[in-house]
Amino acid sequence: KIDCAIGGGRRDEEKARAKERFFSHRNDFGEWDPKNQRPELWNLLNGKHFEGEHFRAFPISNWTEMDVWNYIKRENIKIPSLYIAHEREVVWRNNSWIPVSEFLKLEEGEKAEKKKIRFRTLGDITIT
Repeated sequence: KIDCAIGGGRRDEEKARAKERFFSHRNDFGEWDPKNQRPELWNLLNGKHFEGEHFRAFPISNWTEMDVWNYIKRENIKIPSLYIAHEREVVWRNNSWIPVSEFLKLEEGEKAEKKKIRFRTLGDITIT
């Protein structure tokens, strides 16, 4: 019974979000269908929906990571320490540094290392 949920995702964070609209329609099962999204012409947003359907609004979807950091600087917002690079136990897998945690099982031949790492996106249980 929610008409709209607000999210903080940006299109440049991941490939799947590139097709996501600022005002993203979801069906009555909560599913997102990229082919069924409404056009966003001249920033006119169509909020009409049927019973059970809803929207997810992403107000900063067109921002870049640099836009976010510039906003933080301009508004003098304190940066949580999780965003700052610090020593973490990580493993190199699939061309990425993955944080070691109780949820990560080391594969054969992998060795955990301590590195000074900054993650671009937070929210994953393994790093927060």
